[in-house]
Amino acid sequence: MELSKITKTKFLEHQKEAYELGIKLPSFALFMEPGTGKTLPTIAVMGYRFYNDHARRAIVVCPLSVTYDWERQFKEHAAFPYNIVELDQLGTSPQNCLEVVIVNYEKLWEFSKKKNKRWEPSVRLMKYKADIMVCDESHKIKNWNTHATKAATRIGKGIPFKAILTGTPVTKYPLDLYSQMNFLDSSIFDCTYKSFRDRYAVLDMWNRPRKYKDLDHLMGIVYKYAYRKLKKDIKEFPPPEVVRQNIYVTLEPRARKLYDKMAKESIVQLEGKFSTAPIPALVGMRCHQIAGGYLTTEGDTSREVTRVSKAKLNALVEYVRDSEEKLVVFAQYIPEIHGIVDALEDIGIETLCITGATSKKIRGKIISQFQSREEPRVIVIQISTGGVGITLTAAHTMIFYSLGRSYTDHTQACDRINRIGQESRLLKYIYLVAENTVDELFWQSILDKKNIADYTIDDLREVLAG
Repeated sequence: MELSKITKTKFLEHQKEAYELGIKLPSFALFMEPGTGKTLPTIAVMGYRFYNDHARRAIVVCPLSVTYDWERQFKEHAAFPYNIVELDQLGTSPQNCLEVVIVNYEKLWEFSKKKNKRWEPSVRLMKYKADIMVCDESHKIKNWNTHATKAATRIGKGIPFKAILTGTPVTKYPLDLYSQMNFLDSSIFDCTYKSFRDRYAVLDMWNRPRKYKDLDHLMGIVYKYAYRKLKKDIKEFPPPEVVRQNIYVTLEPRARKLYDKMAKESIVQLEGKFSTAPIPALVGMRCHQIAGGYLTTEGDTSREVTRVSKAKLNALVEYVRDSEEKLVVFAQYIPEIHGIVDALEDIGIETLCITGATSKKIRGKIISQFQSREEPRVIVIQISTGGVGITLTAAHTMIFYSLGRSYTDHTQACDRINRIGQESRLLKYIYLVAENTVDELFWQSILDKKNIADYTIDDLREVLAG
């Protein structure tokens, strides 16, 4: 089959290698670093299956933030006939094309009132009888016991061709591989999760992995089905120079007082309302909010957000005002995002915004606008929402107003500008850090390549105490 009948886009060498693996195996994994172009060879393999195996129905599962991007990439790359449909349109496409339904992970399961109010795999997808199923950002199904993983595995049973795509197949532990590979084919490991865990992990007295063993054997099995490629190994993608810069800010006296009181007493009063934190982890979150300038408070009947500091916001506004380049800004909390957008537009800087509430259609339009036009030159994104799958190579500078709790989310966010299509050889990452706050622990987590949850309560108390 001539590639020109399958794709309109010329492969890079590593993409051709990925494609060749995909047409050779009944199911395969692309563990390619974010930004190296996993979607193109995957779409091409789907086209190959359409022509050669007479595949007619495909399910693509991905995070909500990238559903529109999949639609865009089909339009950009696919030379074969296809039709993208919604869940309520399954089976309505002509026979002479590949019907594709793109769903987010939350759509994989439904609440069943008939089975003791349990969560069950989507009935519509179970009955669909697809020929192809792709799980993009497959680390979303790394935990074998979650609804998403169970539903994906159930729906995938009986589908003749499956693929998983992720740049981070192991986000924390080697055991993350079990459920992802089990989705592909249960015969790859041919055992239960417990047996798999006992084979490759040494457990402590609470049955938690203490260390790992026989990892060469494990990876030998995995790489019979997987293709791995890093940016540094791609000749067409020379590594850029990366500059990381911290901008330190000092909380105003009022905010400092609130922070210290919250850290010490776990409760503060603001304008007749209270903000409380009964457990250490919640104390850390409240202090993180104060450092960012916006604190959730509770009244008699409602929850509100009160601005308690402008230190970070002023520093961000100053940086953006002095810059003439395109900028991507990530923040953890919705009030921070709204505050940033309002502050920038108050000084005449039009700003785009994506949060968890932004629909996939609107997200696609926003990203397209940012990528293709000179203005608006700033886009503000919630880190837990827009950190995967999307391309923002129109910018080469990224600002972290606040950091999330996950190191994986951070690295994924960084890769939004470090992708194929990035023309600048210099990438800048700016971090706003409130001095003597939990911001410093979040920053340390980046240096240590750890999730915030991996630090002990003593670590948290030490930072909270200043």
